[in-house]
Amino acid sequence: GSDKGGLHLKLCLHLAARIISNRLFEQVREKRGLVYSISFRWQAFQILQGGIALIQYMPKSGTADATEEATRQVMAELLRDGFSDSEFVKVQRPVVARSRDAQSSNGWWLDTMQFLQLGNTPCTASDILDVPDQVEKITKEEVLAAMQTHWTEGLDRLVTVCGSSTL
Repeated sequence: GSDKGGLHLKLCLHLAARIISNRLFEQVREKRGLVYSISFRWQAFQILQGGIALIQYMPKSGTADATEEATRQVMAELLRDGFSDSEFVKVQRPVVARSRDAQSSNGWWLDTMQFLQLGNTPCTASDILDVPDQVEKITKEEVLAAMQTHWTEGLDRLVTVCGSSTL
């Protein structure tokens, strides 16, 4: 099977999204105290090879502009400088474990079948059945390369939408 095709990219970007989410939480929420919550989500998307990314946060009162600036700064630093070995291992190990567990669920198989409809996806049984092993073999360098290739340009076009309530 193809270990460097669309599935490999999806797995790299999945790990990258978890690393980014952790870093945003640590830097923007814990260190700077700007938000109540913050997360980075990524979804594979058929017509965009890098998928769709969403940064979602709930800023504390009066911190929306500072939160946006801090978020852009954290993203730029990650894309430029990368991440540590410990940040990588912190997300890779749980993803491997969850992948092994998930393969026994109907939801995993439905998600996999949906993903197989994408044009750049490997379509062999070994590609599908060996997902945990493939995640385990992914390197830190491959994840960083996927991030830089697919998300650096998008950082300049990051759109921020901030809702507010008068309640």
